[in-house]
Amino acid sequence: MSILPSAGKWNSLILFSITVRSFSLILIFTLCASASAGPLPANATKWQPGHYIRYTVQSNILDNPVARAEELIKIERLVKQRSNFKGILLQTRWRYFEPQENVYDFSFINEVLNIVGAHDKYLLVRIMDRDFSNKPAGVFPKYILDKNWYWCKASGAPCLARNWEPEVMDRFIALLKSFAAKFDTHARLVGIVNAETAAGGAGRDRKTSGYSTVAYTNQIVRFNRELSAAAKHTILFQSFNSLKSNEPNEYFDQIIDAVVGAGDGLTHPDTFPCDNTGYTNCEKDNFAPYYYERAYGSKGTKKIPVMAQIQRANKFDWTPEELHSTAYKYLGANFIVWNAWLNTFDSELVPLLEKNRYQSVTVCPSNIAYCYGGDSSGSATSEAVAPNPPLGFNVD
Repeated sequence: MSILPSAGKWNSLILFSITVRSFSLILIFTLCASASAGPLPANATKWQPGHYIRYTVQSNILDNPVARAEELIKIERLVKQRSNFKGILLQTRWRYFEPQENVYDFSFINEVLNIVGAHDKYLLVRIMDRDFSNKPAGVFPKYILDKNWYWCKASGAPCLARNWEPEVMDRFIALLKSFAAKFDTHARLVGIVNAETAAGGAGRDRKTSGYSTVAYTNQIVRFNRELSAAAKHTILFQSFNSLKSNEPNEYFDQIIDAVVGAGDGLTHPDTFPCDNTGYTNCEKDNFAPYYYERAYGSKGTKKIPVMAQIQRANKFDWTPEELHSTAYKYLGANFIVWNAWLNTFDSELVPLLEKNRYQSVTVCPSNIAYCYGGDSSGSATSEAVAPNPPLGFNVD
């Protein structure tokens, strides 16, 4: 059993600033004391709900050692400046971690974990299997490109791994299993966010994509089951939006049943209020309250962890208060992720969150056996509830 260093057990962070030409290169060494930290209970799931900030690592930036060091400086600056947030959601790309087929390199994740740990924060990670800017070489490992195991829309973007094909999903699962083997018992790595269910138009281009909703559903279910078995202590969040327009709910039901049964969570890549201010398919596609409704049992009892991801605050002039209310009061989100580049982040959002004491729902969902808070005593926080907890959905 691995030993987890708690927040109070990090001894020191030593930073050496080395000037390389005109760049500042920071090398981070973290010394951890583990002798007095308690082991993670066998049935425990790391549980650190709260507000997080999304940070996207730009394409190809990790290929250059100096640019990589500068990226780490930016991440540490963000963590220090946003000290009231629980941590960051790091969004990065498949190719960074598999330089050759079945050869993995997670050193960058280690470096980020050192940073968040030194500042008593936590990390969520999303490894992208797609690209929205027509740059497949920046997302996929070379062997995926060589074997043509990806599909791009005729217009150029998006480009997706053909994860509806078993041999391609095999590779993505192998990547994440290796990731889980390394970080599942790390105290600061508290969540893995899977790709959204939307296939980026592949369903409307079946001749070239080979897409099948049934096949894709089966592969997403398999991904959740296999990765959950590998990441026993880390929440896997499945992102939902759509599989293909007008597909029956039975396909979503199969995926959600797998998520609930595995002790995993649910999220949406772009959460915003669902009303009639401009998005006519709000109910069916982009907000999809149906997915979140399944997160609740009868009388509003929470079934699974819920993550809200707020990306486009000003799409229809919603205020930070409306967005926060949607995430906290309506969805009952445990994890709320914000984009730091939202127009009103500093002027309105941060004051609002401070006023509301950075509320999120912290009660342990019923599909998790033991929510482990990871404090220095090793005790759990399974019954901690946010102030004025939301009613949630009342599903009969």
